[in-house]
Amino acid sequence: MLRIDQLPPILELASMNEVHKEETELITQLHKVAQEKNNELTLELLNKLITHTKQHFSSEEKLMLDVDYPDYHSHKHEHMKQLLDLQSILSFYEMTNDTTAVYKYLEDSLTPWIIEHVYNWDIPASEYINQ
Repeated sequence: MLRIDQLPPILELASMNEVHKEETELITQLHKVAQEKNNELTLELLNKLITHTKQHFSSEEKLMLDVDYPDYHSHKHEHMKQLLDLQSILSFYEMTNDTTAVYKYLEDSLTPWIIEHVYNWDIPASEYINQ
């Protein structure tokens, strides 16, 4: 499961580090309750993760826009794809109550995506923004 130590220890922007820490904690909680087959908490935390992710991406995109970040559109596109994936797993869960699908999505899709995204997208963005 996603651990904060899998992410770079320090990005150039402290705000990004804090958001990633919050997100990691939320994903860990969601993974746990989904494995426990707690339908009510799985739905609640999945919705909370989507809300947090939207806010996270929105604030990050604003920072990039404010400094006219050259890879803004590509970075935003990566965010949009991930939000669509999150919305899809929520829709699937609402139809099926399949908690296994949720924790497998977290393990097999979201966690690897976050690690890749931080290393390949957020590090360069935070360095550029912090210039």
